[in-house]
Amino acid sequence: MGGTWKIRLFSVYVSDLVNSGYPVAVERNLASETDPQLERLRQYISRWDGPTGLKDRVLGLTSMAATPSTTSLLTKLKSQGLVTESQIKVWKELRPKIAHGNVIDYADEKLWQNQNLLISMFHRLVLRLIGYKGPITDFSTDDLRTIEFNWYTD
Repeated sequence: MGGTWKIRLFSVYVSDLVNSGYPVAVERNLASETDPQLERLRQYISRWDGPTGLKDRVLGLTSMAATPSTTSLLTKLKSQGLVTESQIKVWKELRPKIAHGNVIDYADEKLWQNQNLLISMFHRLVLRLIGYKGPITDFSTDDLRTIEFNWYTD
């Protein structure tokens, strides 16, 4: 269990890094907070006769409609050669479980293999953030090979 902090750290920090204004050419405002369609949705939910607590929670979540999902941002970054499909898949599988405190079997060998994909993904995001291109150590494999990291923009 000594290394579980790494899995937690990298799964959550990938989200934080990508959503904190990461330099990705993707439409960040899918709808404005004053979008008429979004306002109609809020009114519809307000009139719903379901439990008040649930209604309030759903209304609070509508503000997220104005921003892209982390998955859509990661998909865009994949198209720029920054992250891989396997990294996104592992992140999508682990992040919700880890970030929200769901039980994970830390004795699972696959989990430890996936840790390397998360580390590699995080390193790539940080390297792009600082504008680095060139040779890097690929932590997603056990042999820690050197690869060329040459991202591009659309």
